[in-house]
Amino acid sequence: MKRFYLKSLFLFFLLFLCFHSSTFALVLGQFRVHSIDSPAVEDVGFSKYNNKTKLLKFTKYVEKPIPLKVWLDTSAYFYFSDTAEKDRFRFSVIGDYEYTAIVYIQILSSKGVCVYKDSFSLMNLLAMYIDGGGYYGTRTQKERAIKEYAETLLSEYNIEGALELLPERLEPDFTIPENHQMLATNGAQKFFSYSKKSDTNTFIGFDPVQGYALKFYETQD
Repeated sequence: MKRFYLKSLFLFFLLFLCFHSSTFALVLGQFRVHSIDSPAVEDVGFSKYNNKTKLLKFTKYVEKPIPLKVWLDTSAYFYFSDTAEKDRFRFSVIGDYEYTAIVYIQILSSKGVCVYKDSFSLMNLLAMYIDGGGYYGTRTQKERAIKEYAETLLSEYNIEGALELLPERLEPDFTIPENHQMLATNGAQKFFSYSKKSDTNTFIGFDPVQGYALKFYETQD
């Protein structure tokens, strides 16, 4: 009888222990699940995104060049660096917006060698033709101004008559003495002029000895 009583007591103790162990495990599991979202638990290394299936997968980013808007890209051909072959005078305006677009001027020989190049802001060009500057012009006015500038720039007279635009007396402040002396000494025959902004003129000539064009005079507003 005593042995039976001890066995029953032992079984009851085992049942009691099992029941409370399950309850404790359940509570602990609930605490863990609840604590995953807790910043305090994440601070010690836990993360609710530890499952790889939930991670964001980023595709490899391949950088591609962004094509810029070409407002105008035109050329004309004149004798400048060579008396036998004409050079290409290229005028282009490139850029998405007026205030970021750039005007490019290039002179390329018949062999593809660049004998002169320069660039300036499109806003300076627009200010020559539009009252108040490029910010106040319509799209049509801006495009018309660019075309008008290109027609003036790439005219036969602009190549043949550039020197006629020079003041009778070249102001020392606007003259580049070294280049001016070099062009005079080496016997430059062709000259070219253009404006970067209102009331300015840049004058260049081709030096046959050096083999490239030189800026020798530039007025300022």
